[in-house]
Amino acid sequence: MFCNWIWSRSLLRRSARIGALLLVLILIRVLIYKHELPLPSLFPIDSLGMSSLDDICSRYQSHAEEKDDSQYFTEHNHLQDHLGTTVADISIPEDTWKDLPVKGAFVMILRSADLANARSAIRSIEDRFNHRARYPWVLIHFQSFTPEFRKYVSKVTSAPTFIGRADPEAWGYPSWINVDRVEKTTIQKKEDNIPGGGSISYHQKLR
Repeated sequence: MFCNWIWSRSLLRRSARIGALLLVLILIRVLIYKHELPLPSLFPIDSLGMSSLDDICSRYQSHAEEKDDSQYFTEHNHLQDHLGTTVADISIPEDTWKDLPVKGAFVMILRSADLANARSAIRSIEDRFNHRARYPWVLIHFQSFTPEFRKYVSKVTSAPTFIGRADPEAWGYPSWINVDRVEKTTIQKKEDNIPGGGSISYHQKLR
């Protein structure tokens, strides 16, 4: 008899838990599928203090449909955040090539943020070839490089290094281009996992 009483109480507790779980699941389905799932008459929403359920759902839906342009941190609108202070070299002295068989140079288009990759690429070429030839390096971007950039690049090469800045008119977009639209489209390409699609600088370098 005592065992039956314990078993009955255990069964009641399990039933209560299952009932609570079903109640939560019904509430979730109402919130998500409010237009598809008719509410049963034995489930009075108003009695639970949720008469404004439709209003809550409609607010959520309208909020999800709004476009928040603040997510688009377009590069041309934040250019000043990336400007360094290094003064660009205006020209390369002619005597740079006086001991070289041909008048050549290694040219890289990059940013200050690419310092680690730049050092790796320069070191690779220096180790295999340029430590003997000493052809100059020309590093170009439309932004100014930081002083640390020139300092740490010079540590991986003994060849002359020159810093250049691309002409803003040549690097940027023509005045008749809708730049905001271009950059928002670029962000969409990034979300679509298109290689290089999320970088404005990448597209500008390819031009």
